[in-house]
Amino acid sequence: MPNYRRLFVSTSLIALLLFTTLFPSKAEKAYACPVEVPYTLLQLYLDSDLALTADITSEELVNREEGGSDEGAWVDMRKNIRIVDIYKGVPPKNLSFVRSEYFSRVKNEDGNEEQSYGVKVGSRYLLFFNKDEDTGEFDLLGSSSAVKELDAAKQALYNKRILELSSIVKARKNQLPKLTEWLVKLTEEAQTLYDGVTDISRSFYRVNDAVEEEETDESEESTEMTSFSLEEYGRAIFNPDIAKALTESHKKRLSTVLEGQLQDSLAKAVRSDESTIDYDLVKVVRNWDRNDLTMRANGMIQGSDPNDSKRISVLMMLITFAVDDGKLDSTYYEYRDIANADVEEEMTESPAEVKVDETQPVLAEPNPDPQPPLNETAAGVAVLESKVESSEQKDGTSASLEEVPTLAEIRARIIQQFTERFQYLLANGFPDEAGTETETIYEPHGDPIPAEVPVLTTK
Repeated sequence: MPNYRRLFVSTSLIALLLFTTLFPSKAEKAYACPVEVPYTLLQLYLDSDLALTADITSEELVNREEGGSDEGAWVDMRKNIRIVDIYKGVPPKNLSFVRSEYFSRVKNEDGNEEQSYGVKVGSRYLLFFNKDEDTGEFDLLGSSSAVKELDAAKQALYNKRILELSSIVKARKNQLPKLTEWLVKLTEEAQTLYDGVTDISRSFYRVNDAVEEEETDESEESTEMTSFSLEEYGRAIFNPDIAKALTESHKKRLSTVLEGQLQDSLAKAVRSDESTIDYDLVKVVRNWDRNDLTMRANGMIQGSDPNDSKRISVLMMLITFAVDDGKLDSTYYEYRDIANADVEEEMTESPAEVKVDETQPVLAEPNPDPQPPLNETAAGVAVLESKVESSEQKDGTSASLEEVPTLAEIRARIIQQFTERFQYLLANGFPDEAGTETETIYEPHGDPIPAEVPVLTTK
């Protein structure tokens, strides 16, 4: 009697392979979505006319959206505040601001509508305002990040960092080294990591742009850099001099932050799409540590338990972020899909509890076919080109169902493909930002160095 369970699994494998070939799955970082990119703390301070900490004392309804959904509606609320600290500018008397918020139509115990989210009365916030030149009125800076709720720890941190920045701006001398140190300190705190990493990475992007301009414009002997000034918003935010001002100590500290993120992700045994590794921090650190960083991560992959797919997936992701190679990138996402599917299979392996009506007679059932092993899941074959061939012999006859590869075999094959591609790139030069392979790696504190590194071998 044929094993219909195995036949069903093999049919599902082939169907899923065809589907994933036509509709490849590749998750991208959040920046690919058309959403607002938050302002950094430096941007907020420089672009605002007024920066302060305040308590929300009361609120008033200004306007309510007509209609709305059954669940809720958007409303404009005026927030009245009590100022606690002023970091920049001079506020008017009785300062308040209007903010659009969403209210739920769900009733609370008192019969009133509950606010789903928004600026809460009784809470403390860090606020950034712009002044209208015509009316003289202050409105919130045009970014959702212009309103930051504070607890005691956050307030102490933001108060310290903003006072430091204010001092740097007012000094007007030696701003570049002081600002660079300030940005590195932001990166060392989890609460402000985004603010520091984002501005440092933007500086490196401008460095790379300048190098490309020098290579394409042969009529000029050199590219003149704009002078650094915190008084000019654009030059302060997107100036390549910040990247060049990083000292060896700064680099070591940034590398230490990345190492901490990697170890945290590995210790928590999270999936790569849930890891704490910051994409932009990898992009920063790779400017001086790409070879050692990626070689060490690859060595950790080779020394890992082949069944520890979560660990291997995180390490692959780190290498992929640091290298920017299309083939390496697609191989990583293939492995990640396998690893995630394996985890989901484990979560659903236990049958759900079934309630039995004891008033009805219980009928004996024949013994079911034995369960297929976990490694014969549909997701397993979805990412290898050779899987279609495994379902059909060269002479057109059906292949043995026993030839369907296991998940362990598939993972091992992808790891080998990943390793071989990585070793090739180490030997021949990592790709540049545009995705083309280059013979040199840019070092912001020295001349370009040849990418002559030994090729690792795997057993």
